[in-house]
Order: sequence, then C-alpha cells, then structure tokens
Amino acid sequence: MKVLAIDDQKENLIILKMFLASGGHQIVQALTGRIGIDQAKAELPQAILLDLQLPDIHGLEVLKELKSMPDTASIPVLIISGTTERAEIDQALALGANDWIAKPVEREVLLGKLSKL
Repeated sequence: MKVLAIDDQKENLIILKMFLASGGHQIVQALTGRIGIDQAKAELPQAILLDLQLPDIHGLEVLKELKSMPDTASIPVLIISGTTERAEIDQALALGANDWIAKPVEREVLLGKLSKL
C-alpha cells in the first residue's frame, strides 16, 4: 500500500517510514500541509497519515481540503497527533478522518489501523 505521511518532524517521518516498510508499505513524505495536499493529488496514495500541528496550515484545514477534492476525497485519513483534546479529535472525525492514533506511535497499532482502512 502506498501511504502519504504528512508531518513536520523529520524524526517522526523516519519512524513512520521504518514501521511502514516493515509492514510492506511504500511511504511518500511531506513536511508541510501544502506539500502534503500537492503530494496527495500527484501520488493518489491508498492512505494518508496526517499530523495536526503543521508549520503552514493546521492539519484540520488539510483534511478539509483533501475531503473537498474529488481525486482525494475517498482516500482514508488516519490522524497521528500528540494532542489529546477530545474536541479536536471529534472535529477531525466529523471532517472525515477515519481514525486517530496518539503520538508516540506504536508499530503494531499503526499497522493494525492501516489494515482496517
């Protein structure tokens, strides 16, 4: 499965790449929300891992934009964030996110949730 990971922390992307590769997945990476949106349109991944705290635009705005475009609207989105704000989690799910994982990400949890998408 091709997975797009949108996260501004290079260390997190390295960990996600390692976890995904161990599960047989290919990863495409983006360090900002805008680059992530562009990558989603260009690559059409089978799933998107999205951090909410991005340097250019908030992850919820990225999610809204992805869900508003015909080419990317049906791509499952898994939020990966350090926030534990229930309101933010609920908002992401209401906007179309498929699920949520809290940081730090555990390999088995990530691969398990990806397999359900």
